[in-house]
Amino acid sequence: MLQHHGLIACEVNLEKALWLAHEVEVLAQLYLTTLAITDPVPVLSDEEIAVVLEKFKTYGLRIEE
Repeated sequence: MLQHHGLIACEVNLEKALWLAHEVEVLAQLYLTTLAITDPVPVLSDEEIAVVLEKFKTYGLRIEE
């Protein structure tokens, strides 16, 4: 039904949906740029992704209430 219609970004509000759409566009551009350099594009293993996700739990500014 939505073939050839591009990205659909769904979130809890418009601001978050627009952020998500922009993020996907940035990552798509990065993928295409990388693909121009090397094919196939190297990806993280499941184990490497697990390590990254664990690190994200403590990444960034934390505001205590």
